[in-house]
Amino acid sequence: MKKDIVMGAQVVCSTCIGAGSPDLKGFSFPLLVLDEGSQASEPEALVPIMKGTHQVIIVGDHKQLPPTVMSEKALAKGLGVSLFERLTEAGVPSTLLGVQYRAHPLLFEFPSARFYSGAVQSGVSPEQRPQLTPPFPPLKPNVPRAMTKDGDASPVVFVNLPEGQEAIGSSGKSKVNEAEAQLVQQVVLWLQRAAGLANEDIGVVSPYAAQVELLKQKFLDASSSSAASTANASKQAAKGTAQSQGLGSGSGGSAQGSMVAAAPAAGQVQVASVDGFQGREKEVIVFSTVRSNAGGNIGFLKDPRRLNVAITRAKRLLVVVGNKATLAAGGCSHWTAWMEYLEHKGWVLPAASLALS
Repeated sequence: MKKDIVMGAQVVCSTCIGAGSPDLKGFSFPLLVLDEGSQASEPEALVPIMKGTHQVIIVGDHKQLPPTVMSEKALAKGLGVSLFERLTEAGVPSTLLGVQYRAHPLLFEFPSARFYSGAVQSGVSPEQRPQLTPPFPPLKPNVPRAMTKDGDASPVVFVNLPEGQEAIGSSGKSKVNEAEAQLVQQVVLWLQRAAGLANEDIGVVSPYAAQVELLKQKFLDASSSSAASTANASKQAAKGTAQSQGLGSGSGGSAQGSMVAAAPAAGQVQVASVDGFQGREKEVIVFSTVRSNAGGNIGFLKDPRRLNVAITRAKRLLVVVGNKATLAAGGCSHWTAWMEYLEHKGWVLPAASLALS
Protein backbone atom coordinates (compact mmCIF):
# COMPACT_ATOMS: atom_id res chain seq x y z
CA MET A 1 0.00 0.00 0.00
CA LYS A 2 2.84 2.40 0.86
CA LYS A 3 4.47 1.74 -2.50
CA ASP A 4 1.18 2.53 -4.25
CA ILE A 5 1.00 5.85 -2.42
CA VAL A 6 4.58 6.73 -3.35
CA MET A 7 4.03 5.72 -6.97
CA GLY A 8 1.02 8.02 -7.21
CA ALA A 9 2.76 10.99 -5.59
CA GLN A 10 4.42 13.83 -7.45
CA VAL A 11 6.33 14.97 -4.36
CA VAL A 12 7.68 12.74 -1.59
CA CYS A 13 8.89 14.27 1.68
CA SER A 14 11.28 12.55 4.06
CA THR A 15 14.30 13.10 6.24
CA CYS A 16 17.70 12.43 4.72
CA ILE A 17 18.03 9.11 6.52
CA GLY A 18 14.37 8.30 5.83
CA ALA A 19 15.14 8.44 2.11
CA GLY A 20 16.99 5.17 2.61
CA SER A 21 13.91 3.47 4.08
CA PRO A 22 12.86 0.06 2.69
CA ASP A 23 9.55 1.75 1.77
CA LEU A 24 11.44 3.78 -0.86
CA LYS A 25 13.56 0.92 -2.16
CA GLY A 26 13.52 0.79 -5.95
CA PHE A 27 12.29 4.36 -6.35
CA SER A 28 14.36 7.07 -7.99
CA PHE A 29 13.89 10.81 -7.65
CA PRO A 30 15.40 12.89 -10.46
CA LEU A 31 15.01 16.19 -8.57
CA LEU A 32 16.05 16.53 -4.92
CA VAL A 33 15.39 19.61 -2.78
CA LEU A 34 17.39 19.35 0.44
CA ASP A 35 16.09 21.86 2.98
CA GLU A 36 18.19 22.95 5.99
CA GLY A 37 21.08 21.46 4.05
CA SER A 38 23.70 23.20 6.15
CA GLN A 39 22.64 21.08 9.14
CA ALA A 40 23.03 17.76 7.30
CA SER A 41 26.34 15.94 7.47
CA GLU A 42 27.79 14.75 4.17
CA PRO A 43 26.88 11.08 4.80
CA GLU A 44 23.30 12.15 5.61
CA ALA A 45 23.06 14.25 2.45
CA LEU A 46 24.35 11.41 0.30
CA VAL A 47 21.48 9.10 1.26
CA PRO A 48 18.79 10.95 -0.79
CA ILE A 49 21.30 12.01 -3.45
CA MET A 50 21.95 8.35 -4.24
CA LYS A 51 18.27 7.83 -5.16
CA GLY A 52 18.84 8.37 -8.89
CA THR A 53 19.04 12.13 -8.53
CA HIS A 54 19.88 14.20 -11.64
CA GLN A 55 19.60 17.63 -10.03
CA VAL A 56 20.13 18.70 -6.42
CA ILE A 57 18.97 21.97 -4.88
CA ILE A 58 20.39 22.50 -1.40
CA VAL A 59 18.82 25.22 0.73
CA GLY A 60 20.71 26.29 3.82
CA ASP A 61 22.91 28.83 5.55
CA HIS A 62 26.47 27.94 6.49
CA LYS A 63 26.60 31.12 8.57
CA GLN A 64 24.30 29.29 10.99
CA LEU A 65 24.89 26.09 12.93
CA PRO A 66 26.47 23.07 11.23
CA PRO A 67 25.56 19.37 11.62
CA THR A 68 25.47 18.10 15.19
CA VAL A 69 28.37 15.69 15.63
CA MET A 70 29.01 14.19 19.07
CA SER A 71 32.33 12.49 18.30
CA GLU A 72 35.43 14.64 18.70
CA LYS A 73 37.32 12.29 16.38
CA ALA A 74 34.66 12.65 13.69
CA LEU A 75 34.77 16.42 14.05
CA ALA A 76 38.54 16.38 13.69
CA LYS A 77 38.14 14.39 10.47
CA GLY A 78 35.75 16.97 9.02
CA LEU A 79 32.33 15.42 9.61
CA GLY A 80 31.12 18.73 11.03
CA VAL A 81 31.39 20.35 7.58
CA SER A 82 28.15 20.02 5.64
CA LEU A 83 27.99 19.29 1.93
CA PHE A 84 26.36 22.71 1.56
CA GLU A 85 29.34 24.47 3.12
CA ARG A 86 31.89 22.40 1.24
CA LEU A 87 30.27 23.15 -2.12
CA THR A 88 29.88 26.84 -1.29
CA GLU A 89 33.52 27.16 -0.26
CA ALA A 90 34.56 25.29 -3.41
CA GLY A 91 32.93 27.95 -5.56
CA VAL A 92 29.91 26.00 -6.79
CA PRO A 93 27.40 28.61 -8.06
CA SER A 94 24.93 29.68 -5.40
CA THR A 95 22.10 32.16 -5.02
CA LEU A 96 21.61 34.38 -1.99
CA LEU A 97 18.04 34.94 -0.86
CA GLY A 98 18.69 38.59 -0.10
CA VAL A 99 15.41 39.59 1.56
CA GLN A 100 14.27 38.45 5.00
CA TYR A 101 10.58 38.56 5.88
CA ARG A 102 10.75 37.43 9.52
CA ALA A 103 12.11 40.11 11.76
CA HIS A 104 11.61 43.78 12.53
CA PRO A 105 14.21 45.60 10.36
CA LEU A 106 16.20 46.71 13.41
CA LEU A 107 16.32 43.14 14.70
CA PHE A 108 18.17 42.16 11.54
CA GLU A 109 20.38 45.22 11.21
CA PHE A 110 23.37 43.77 13.09
CA PRO A 111 23.14 40.19 11.72
CA SER A 112 22.95 41.48 8.15
CA ALA A 113 26.00 43.70 8.56
CA ARG A 114 28.06 41.26 10.61
CA PHE A 115 27.29 37.88 9.04
CA TYR A 116 26.12 38.70 5.51
CA SER A 117 28.16 41.82 4.62
CA GLY A 118 24.95 43.86 4.50
CA ALA A 119 23.62 41.84 1.57
CA VAL A 120 20.40 40.73 3.30
CA GLN A 121 17.70 43.39 3.37
CA SER A 122 14.38 43.47 5.21
CA GLY A 123 11.14 42.89 3.35
CA VAL A 124 8.97 43.91 6.29
CA SER A 125 8.42 47.35 7.78
CA PRO A 126 8.41 48.33 11.47
CA GLU A 127 4.64 48.78 11.17
CA GLN A 128 4.31 45.11 10.23
CA ARG A 129 6.19 44.15 13.42
CA PRO A 130 4.60 46.53 15.94
CA GLN A 131 5.84 46.99 19.48
CA LEU A 132 4.03 45.29 22.33
CA THR A 133 1.26 47.03 24.23
CA PRO A 134 2.34 48.04 26.80
CA PRO A 135 5.90 48.17 25.46
CA PHE A 136 8.65 46.03 26.92
CA PRO A 137 10.35 46.49 29.29
CA PRO A 138 8.29 47.87 32.17
CA LEU A 139 10.60 50.31 33.93
CA LYS A 140 10.93 51.76 37.39
CA PRO A 141 10.34 55.53 37.76
CA ASN A 142 12.94 57.87 36.22
CA VAL A 143 14.56 55.13 34.11
CA PRO A 144 14.85 56.24 30.45
CA ARG A 145 13.29 53.86 27.94
CA ALA A 146 15.37 52.29 25.17
CA MET A 147 13.91 53.76 22.00
CA THR A 148 14.33 53.66 18.24
CA LYS A 149 14.87 56.87 16.27
CA ASP A 150 11.17 56.71 15.34
CA GLY A 151 10.17 56.90 18.98
CA ASP A 152 9.13 53.27 19.37
CA ALA A 153 10.34 50.91 22.07
CA SER A 154 13.45 49.09 20.88
CA PRO A 155 12.93 45.60 19.37
CA VAL A 156 16.06 44.39 21.18
CA VAL A 157 16.60 44.69 24.93
CA PHE A 158 19.72 43.38 26.65
CA VAL A 159 19.07 42.95 30.37
CA ASN A 160 22.43 43.08 32.14
CA LEU A 161 22.57 40.72 35.13
CA PRO A 162 26.21 40.57 36.32
CA GLU A 163 25.20 39.33 39.77
CA GLY A 164 23.96 36.06 38.30
CA GLN A 165 26.72 33.47 38.38
CA GLU A 166 27.06 30.37 36.23
CA ALA A 167 27.36 26.94 37.86
CA ILE A 168 27.73 23.33 36.79
CA GLY A 169 24.39 21.60 36.29
CA SER A 170 23.37 18.30 37.88
CA SER A 171 24.75 16.38 34.89
CA GLY A 172 28.22 17.56 35.80
CA LYS A 173 28.84 18.87 32.28
CA SER A 174 26.37 21.53 31.21
CA LYS A 175 25.93 24.90 32.90
CA VAL A 176 23.12 26.76 34.64
CA ASN A 177 22.51 30.27 35.92
CA GLU A 178 19.81 30.36 38.57
CA ALA A 179 19.48 34.15 38.68
CA GLU A 180 19.01 34.30 34.92
CA ALA A 181 16.40 31.55 35.05
CA GLN A 182 14.41 33.45 37.68
CA LEU A 183 14.54 36.66 35.66
CA VAL A 184 13.57 34.89 32.44
CA GLN A 185 10.56 33.42 34.23
CA GLN A 186 9.49 36.89 35.38
CA VAL A 187 9.92 38.28 31.85
CA VAL A 188 7.78 35.53 30.34
CA LEU A 189 5.02 35.99 32.92
CA TRP A 190 4.99 39.73 32.20
CA LEU A 191 4.79 39.08 28.45
CA GLN A 192 1.78 36.86 29.03
CA ARG A 193 -0.07 38.82 31.67
CA ALA A 194 0.71 42.44 30.82
CA ALA A 195 1.27 42.25 27.05
CA GLY A 196 -1.30 39.51 26.49
CA LEU A 197 0.94 37.23 24.43
CA ALA A 198 -0.15 33.63 23.93
CA ASN A 199 2.16 30.75 24.82
CA GLU A 200 2.77 29.97 21.15
CA ASP A 201 4.03 33.53 20.56
CA ILE A 202 6.94 33.17 23.00
CA GLY A 203 10.12 31.15 22.68
CA VAL A 204 12.81 30.76 25.33
CA VAL A 205 16.26 29.68 24.21
CA SER A 206 19.58 28.98 25.90
CA PRO A 207 22.81 27.45 24.62
CA TYR A 208 23.07 25.05 27.56
CA ALA A 209 20.96 21.92 28.03
CA ALA A 210 21.04 22.19 31.83
CA GLN A 211 19.66 25.74 31.67
CA VAL A 212 16.94 24.58 29.29
CA GLU A 213 15.90 21.88 31.77
CA LEU A 214 16.02 24.33 34.68
CA LEU A 215 13.78 26.77 32.82
CA LYS A 216 11.35 24.03 31.82
CA GLN A 217 11.09 22.94 35.44
CA LYS A 218 10.52 26.49 36.66
CA PHE A 219 7.74 27.04 34.13
CA LEU A 220 6.20 23.68 34.98
CA ASP A 221 6.29 24.44 38.71
CA ALA A 222 4.76 27.88 38.10
CA SER A 223 2.05 26.35 35.94
CA SER A 224 1.23 23.73 38.58
CA SER A 225 1.14 26.39 41.27
CA SER A 226 -1.14 28.55 39.12
CA ALA A 227 -3.45 25.61 38.50
CA ALA A 228 -3.63 24.86 42.21
CA SER A 229 -4.35 28.52 42.99
CA THR A 230 -7.04 28.58 40.32
CA ALA A 231 -8.71 25.50 41.76
CA ASN A 232 -8.60 26.97 45.26
CA ALA A 233 -9.90 30.32 44.03
CA SER A 234 -12.74 28.59 42.21
CA LYS A 235 -13.76 26.88 45.43
CA GLN A 236 -13.63 30.20 47.25
CA ALA A 237 -15.65 31.82 44.47
CA ALA A 238 -18.29 29.11 44.66
CA LYS A 239 -18.39 29.48 48.43
CA GLY A 240 -18.65 33.24 48.08
CA THR A 241 -21.51 32.91 45.60
CA ALA A 242 -23.36 30.62 47.96
CA GLN A 243 -22.82 33.07 50.81
CA SER A 244 -24.00 36.00 48.69
CA GLN A 245 -27.13 34.11 47.77
CA GLY A 246 -27.82 33.14 51.33
CA LEU A 247 -26.17 35.87 53.44
CA GLY A 248 -25.44 38.73 51.05
CA SER A 249 -21.59 38.50 51.25
CA GLY A 250 -18.63 36.87 49.48
CA SER A 251 -18.25 39.00 46.34
CA GLY A 252 -14.50 39.26 46.95
CA GLY A 253 -14.10 35.51 46.48
CA SER A 254 -15.67 35.66 43.04
CA ALA A 255 -13.36 38.45 41.88
CA GLN A 256 -10.28 36.57 43.07
CA GLY A 257 -11.45 33.48 41.22
CA SER A 258 -11.76 35.27 37.89
CA MET A 259 -8.35 36.93 38.32
CA VAL A 260 -6.43 33.76 39.08
CA ALA A 261 -8.28 31.75 36.45
CA ALA A 262 -6.87 34.11 33.84
CA ALA A 263 -3.27 33.28 34.82
CA PRO A 264 -1.40 31.74 31.85
CA ALA A 265 -0.02 28.22 31.74
CA ALA A 266 3.65 29.19 31.53
CA GLY A 267 4.64 25.53 31.45
CA GLN A 268 3.43 25.38 27.84
CA VAL A 269 5.88 28.02 26.57
CA GLN A 270 8.41 26.45 24.22
CA VAL A 271 11.86 26.23 25.79
CA ALA A 272 14.71 24.83 23.72
CA SER A 273 18.42 24.99 23.07
CA VAL A 274 19.68 27.53 20.57
CA ASP A 275 20.78 24.65 18.36
CA GLY A 276 17.34 23.05 18.56
CA PHE A 277 15.60 26.31 17.61
CA GLN A 278 17.38 26.74 14.28
CA GLY A 279 14.79 27.11 11.52
CA ARG A 280 12.04 28.22 13.91
CA GLU A 281 10.63 31.62 14.79
CA LYS A 282 8.47 33.30 17.43
CA GLU A 283 6.95 36.72 17.91
CA VAL A 284 9.16 37.17 20.97
CA ILE A 285 12.36 35.34 21.90
CA VAL A 286 13.89 35.41 25.39
CA PHE A 287 17.56 34.38 25.27
CA SER A 288 19.34 33.25 28.45
CA THR A 289 23.08 33.37 27.74
CA VAL A 290 24.12 31.69 31.06
CA ARG A 291 27.84 32.51 31.00
CA SER A 292 28.83 34.86 33.83
CA ASN A 293 32.34 34.77 35.23
CA ALA A 294 35.26 37.07 35.97
CA GLY A 295 37.53 35.34 33.47
CA GLY A 296 35.46 36.16 30.38
CA ASN A 297 35.11 32.48 29.50
CA ILE A 298 32.10 31.92 27.24
CA GLY A 299 32.82 28.37 26.06
CA PHE A 300 31.06 27.33 22.89
CA LEU A 301 29.24 30.66 22.71
CA LYS A 302 32.43 31.72 20.91
CA ASP A 303 31.02 30.09 17.78
CA PRO A 304 29.56 33.08 15.89
CA ARG A 305 27.08 30.80 14.14
CA ARG A 306 25.39 30.09 17.46
CA LEU A 307 25.05 33.82 18.10
CA ASN A 308 23.61 34.31 14.62
CA VAL A 309 20.93 31.66 15.21
CA ALA A 310 20.02 32.95 18.67
CA ILE A 311 19.47 36.57 17.64
CA THR A 312 17.57 35.90 14.41
CA ARG A 313 14.61 33.83 15.71
CA ALA A 314 12.42 36.74 16.89
CA LYS A 315 9.87 38.60 14.76
CA ARG A 316 8.95 41.53 17.04
CA LEU A 317 11.10 41.47 20.17
CA LEU A 318 14.34 39.90 21.36
CA VAL A 319 15.06 39.97 25.10
CA VAL A 320 18.57 38.89 26.06
CA VAL A 321 19.50 38.17 29.67
CA GLY A 322 23.19 37.95 30.45
CA ASN A 323 26.41 39.38 31.84
CA LYS A 324 27.52 42.00 29.34
CA ALA A 325 31.10 42.19 30.64
CA THR A 326 31.64 38.43 30.39
CA LEU A 327 30.19 38.19 26.90
CA ALA A 328 32.11 41.21 25.60
CA ALA A 329 35.40 39.85 26.96
CA GLY A 330 34.83 36.28 25.80
CA GLY A 331 37.30 36.27 22.93
CA CYS A 332 34.67 36.33 20.17
CA SER A 333 34.80 39.47 18.03
CA HIS A 334 31.15 39.00 17.03
CA TRP A 335 29.96 39.06 20.65
CA THR A 336 32.18 42.07 21.40
CA ALA A 337 30.83 43.90 18.36
CA TRP A 338 27.23 43.07 19.27
CA MET A 339 27.66 44.35 22.84
CA GLU A 340 29.15 47.58 21.46
CA TYR A 341 26.29 47.86 18.97
CA LEU A 342 23.63 47.45 21.68
CA GLU A 343 25.42 49.88 24.00
CA HIS A 344 25.64 52.46 21.22
CA LYS A 345 21.92 52.07 20.53
CA GLY A 346 21.11 52.48 24.21
CA TRP A 347 19.47 49.07 24.33
CA VAL A 348 21.32 47.74 27.39
CA LEU A 349 19.52 48.04 30.71
CA PRO A 350 20.49 46.89 34.22
CA ALA A 351 18.17 44.20 35.56
CA ALA A 352 17.46 46.38 38.61
CA SER A 353 15.76 48.98 36.38
CA LEU A 354 12.95 46.62 35.36
CA ALA A 355 9.56 46.66 37.11
CA LEU A 356 8.30 43.18 36.28
CA SER A 357 6.25 42.51 39.40
